[in-house]
Amino acid sequence: MKTNKTTTQWQKLLQEHNTLIGNSVECCQHQNISMTTYYIKSASLAEQQPNPTLPVQTHRLSS
Repeated sequence: MKTNKTTTQWQKLLQEHNTLIGNSVECCQHQNISMTTYYIKSASLAEQQPNPTLPVQTHRLSS
């Protein structure tokens, strides 16, 4: 039976994947999701998150 996961459930799943030892294939098999869906959701959530590694540009007024 196909079920839809919420954004919160996907975030939790991806966090668990990052903490577990194993690869994406094993994670998808364990969670019973397709690799395509996993990568689409992973990319979608990554786009929604601000990237903390990018430098923040500040504007300075010179007098």
